[in-house]
Amino acid sequence: MVKCRQCGNDFDERYGICPKCGWVYVPEVNQYRAEMPAAKKNSKAKLFVIIGIIAAVVIVGIIVGIIVAASNSGGKSNKGGSDIFSSLKSNTEESSREESSREEPSKEESVSADIVDSGTCGDNVTWELDENGLLVISGRGDMKDYSYTNDAPWSNKIRSIKTVVIQEGVTSIGDISFSGCERMTSITIPDSVTGIGYGVFYKCSSLEEITIPDGVESIGKSSFSGCTSLKSINIPDGVTSIGDEAFRDCRSLTDITLPDSVTKIGSSAFSGCTDLASINIPDGVTEIESSLFNGCGSLTGINIPDGVTKVGGSAFSGCKSLKGVINIPDGAAEIGEYAFKDCGNITSVTIPYSVAKMGADVFGGWTSSQTIFVKGRSGSATRWNVMWNRKCGAKVVWNA
Repeated sequence: MVKCRQCGNDFDERYGICPKCGWVYVPEVNQYRAEMPAAKKNSKAKLFVIIGIIAAVVIVGIIVGIIVAASNSGGKSNKGGSDIFSSLKSNTEESSREESSREEPSKEESVSADIVDSGTCGDNVTWELDENGLLVISGRGDMKDYSYTNDAPWSNKIRSIKTVVIQEGVTSIGDISFSGCERMTSITIPDSVTGIGYGVFYKCSSLEEITIPDGVESIGKSSFSGCTSLKSINIPDGVTSIGDEAFRDCRSLTDITLPDSVTKIGSSAFSGCTDLASINIPDGVTEIESSLFNGCGSLTGINIPDGVTKVGGSAFSGCKSLKGVINIPDGAAEIGEYAFKDCGNITSVTIPYSVAKMGADVFGGWTSSQTIFVKGRSGSATRWNVMWNRKCGAKVVWNA
């Protein structure tokens, strides 16, 4: 009798099959199955040993490979495991830098800008405007003069211009060149420039400061007229003339120093400079042109050089902050109409005998607290306008 391994039923082994569940009895197989659990345990143990040996061999091979690779690439043999890891770290960092350099543009590439327009602006002078609003003028000789703002070759992109750089070699800035560049904030003028033409920076209302190079000899008419944000400007020695209306309506200009080389200042050159508080008139100037300081309401003091022969009409009209004593120099021959109109804070003015011609309303708006001293005369001269002191309440002292 044998016991069925499936259902536990006892049956005669001669039948070779369990009558209850149908399990087939084979004596050899039965013996094998009985021995199977022990065989399996031995086989598994052997398998783990083999796997461990293989893994150890592989790890040793990898370490040896790393050591050989580090030794070959370093050029010198290093001692200790830390050198291997340093080499690996170095290689990793280098790879990161290479990856970073591929992803990020270089500094030069990031600053460079595309040229949007270019052309010529003189026989040997060219220009280029980039996408950032930088206008570069380069070449040799004079820039071309223009009659109107729209004549300049960059006029169709005038609102894009923010910075102007004129390179060394250009000798003059042409008339109306940058007129109306309302967004231009700075300009670089090289030492090679000797002249600034008519209306060059007219109504460049965002321009705050400018340096005029030493080689410049003349500042043209209306050069900076309407530069309402201009706060600072240096006029170098060597400049001999300042044109009419050169700085008219530069309302943010507070003070300016004129060099001794200046001998001529045009009419209305500083008219409407409402914040201008101080300015000197060089000794070489012989004529105070008409409306020179008209409407300069913040001007507190002024010197009139001894060589001045004429004070033009409205020269100081509206200078309501002008204080102290004004002495018209001996030798002056003429004072124009409205010359000192509405200058209510002047204490007194002295008129020399040499003044043969006087315009109308010269001291209009003056009050009884002010005095006019007239030298060497007991009454008005023949060529004095009969209304020279019309609407003037100041006391007149003759034969002073």
